[in-house]
Amino acid sequence: PHGHARRLLSINREVVSKFIIPEIVGVVRLGSPDDYGERVLPHVLKRFAQSHPSIAVDVTIDQSSNLRRRMDDRALDITLLTNSYKTSALGAEVLLTEPIVWAGAKGGCAHLREPLPVSLWEEGCAWRAGALDALGREGRNYRIAYMSAHTAGQRAAIMSDLAVAPLPKSFLGNDMVELCPKDGMPDIGTYNLAMVVAPDASAPVKAVADHIRATFEVFRETGKF
Repeated sequence: PHGHARRLLSINREVVSKFIIPEIVGVVRLGSPDDYGERVLPHVLKRFAQSHPSIAVDVTIDQSSNLRRRMDDRALDITLLTNSYKTSALGAEVLLTEPIVWAGAKGGCAHLREPLPVSLWEEGCAWRAGALDALGREGRNYRIAYMSAHTAGQRAAIMSDLAVAPLPKSFLGNDMVELCPKDGMPDIGTYNLAMVVAPDASAPVKAVADHIRATFEVFRETGKF
């Protein structure tokens, strides 16, 4: 009986909410860096499509510096950005602060080579800047063995033991290990994942922003998207 009553209440809430919240229709132009576009957006967009089927979301994947320019040019309504911990973008709302770690292949030996083979993202990436600063502070000799703008490319370099690479801690897979100072690797620090929303945001844009906020709130609590 209790289950039946709860189901009726649930149905009632669904019906009432349809009257309170009119169906929102529109197109939202969303920007995201490659790494979060690959890892997080599919989950976010799938759930959003279920709750807001009449809103179309057009996604642009690019570097954070380019996404910021697109926002300034009004070519995007909302974007995610990665920034170093010290230099958060003006007007950006921080969704997540996370450690950047050195990732290596499980059982690999790339971190023992001299000079250190490093796989890096393109210029302007917060993770790249932090990693190079850390190597510079330690006076560690390194060579750029692999460079890619895409998460898949970084993973390939790590998994084949060609190089070590700076990654957010939550990006480490089961076949990767975090390399620490005891492994001879310097501490990199943290970065921010932030969100910028157009100041004159429409109802559909605000709905997407709220959905992204909720997704990262769950991630902060559970460690899962």
